[in-house]
Order: sequence, then structure tokens, then C-alpha cells
Amino acid sequence: AAYAVFPNRGRFTGPHGAVRVVGPDGRMIREAEPQRRMVMSRTGAAVMTDMLKGVINEGTGRRAREIGRAVAGKTGTTDKYKDALFVGFSPAIVTGVWVGRDDYARLGPGETGARAALPIWEAFMKKALDEQPLQYFDFPDGLEQVRMDPGTGKRVSGDKGVTVRIRKSQ
Repeated sequence: AAYAVFPNRGRFTGPHGAVRVVGPDGRMIREAEPQRRMVMSRTGAAVMTDMLKGVINEGTGRRAREIGRAVAGKTGTTDKYKDALFVGFSPAIVTGVWVGRDDYARLGPGETGARAALPIWEAFMKKALDEQPLQYFDFPDGLEQVRMDPGTGKRVSGDKGVTVRIRKSQ
């Protein structure tokens, strides 16, 4: 539920099971009303999304670029390779994958979030997004894209060796 705040423009929606139950005749039997509240600004959510897009575009989640959609997320690996995780999202779907053992044994050397969990997440998201319309992440007013030198963090012009990030407009 925590990662859902980012594509939801800062709005938290509490976890819930079925959204609605429909009878065989098509009549609504029950519709869930999950808890919702604003927990961060829309701008803050967009900046966090941009940071997590960086994991996909430049970091340990590069494999997810094969989905060909707007996605963001974070890999995770616990000490001694006991757990491997990937939590990621598109503008409409948030999913997480955990790979581990119930006896707390090691998965094996090199079994990181990128290697063990991300391929599962990627396969699921490809299917889940396959027939969905293209969607893009929110980019609210008051933000701008800037080019920065990844080594110095200073703003630069041109395309060589730079990373595009967003920040509040000055």
C-alpha cells in the first residue's frame, strides 16, 4: 500500500481484497470502500516516482524497461541473500514480489532483487498491462525537468553523460 501513494498523486488507499462482488445476474452484491487519505503532496509523489523511475532507467531495475510502459520501482536484497524483493508500479497497478525461503535459508550467492524477484514482476506486469491503454505518470505544475551531471549533481546543458531529473521550479 505504501508504494501506491506515488502513482496515486500522494493519496493513500488502504489495502483491501475484492473491490466489488457481482452476482451471476450482473447485480452488485457488495462494493468495498477502502480507506483513503492524502499523506503527501502531489509534487512530492511525482518527485518520488521520478526517483524510482531512475531505478528502472539507470539502476538495478533496468530489465523492467523491456515492458515498454511507464514503470518505476525498487529492488531489494537482504543480508546473506536470504530475501530478494522487487516492488514496482505503473500509473495504474502496484505489485510486489518476494523471493525467499520459509526456513530463512540463503537463496544463494548473487540472488538479488534484480536477479530473482524482478523477472517475476516483469512477467506479471507485461501480462497485466498488455491490454491496458498507455498511461503516463503525473507531472504536476511547479515541476521542471533538468539535466544534471551524475558525478557532480550540478545542472548542465547538452546530452553527454547527464541524467534528467525533476525538481520544483525556481
